[in-house]
Amino acid sequence: LLASLGISDKLFGKRILPVGTIYDTFIGRGLDALNYATYIDARFILVGTPSGVTLSHEGGAHQSIITPNIGISQPNLIYYEPTFADELNVLIFWALNNIQKKKGKSVYLRLSTKKLPQPKRELTNSIKDDIINGGYWLTNSIKKLDLLIVATGVIVGEVMNCLSALKEENLNIGVFVATSPDKLYRDWEYSTKNINYKSHLEKKLLNIGTNTPIVTIIDGHSSALSWIGSVKGQKVIPMGVNNFGKSGDLKEVYEFNEIDLNSIVDRIARFILQ
Repeated sequence: LLASLGISDKLFGKRILPVGTIYDTFIGRGLDALNYATYIDARFILVGTPSGVTLSHEGGAHQSIITPNIGISQPNLIYYEPTFADELNVLIFWALNNIQKKKGKSVYLRLSTKKLPQPKRELTNSIKDDIINGGYWLTNSIKKLDLLIVATGVIVGEVMNCLSALKEENLNIGVFVATSPDKLYRDWEYSTKNINYKSHLEKKLLNIGTNTPIVTIIDGHSSALSWIGSVKGQKVIPMGVNNFGKSGDLKEVYEFNEIDLNSIVDRIARFILQ
């Protein structure tokens, strides 16, 4: 349906703005349809929600694992996974505009129903651009970082809890929110073939030393962000969901997949003790 609606301009001379929602894990079930839709350059917004093992209470079979990698690797589709409502607000209007452009693409928004405390902020035009370009600094310091955490989606909530738990440890930890692992990857890949071009991520990590270790974390397969260490040659500990889901309450499922607060603290401790 999205494929058909997404080529209305070619069929009837008038473009419409299709938005479809689906259980995130069922993207895999309809992957052939998605593949053909993007192949014919249909334009639509696909919303996959709820996503990841954060959907703990509905059982393991409904917990999506590989959808971030599908979003990264699917041609003619841009994958975003916002954390906060104000990010989504920026992205939905950008997506509605993008699918109408001559060289635009369809947009996949991987969302969650988990409630997170929302930051009290007004987004500047600069941060809005960063959100669209794939990521922005949530917490950073001009001082030398002891560790960099790159996180995507609702798992940022666990990261912020981790920072609170480590407040007394006197560690300078920067948090970079990757709103689109897809956009960051494609932009960086392009920079590797164009020597005079600096990708968005390279610009954002400009002042981060190559000896600064990185922890990446996503409620999805850990490989979706693990490549980030290649940008500057930094050591990475990738965290994510690499097994089938389990039924249980959210805390138990996070612990089982080692993406909970204590697991993040444990990974940081391994870096610090080395």
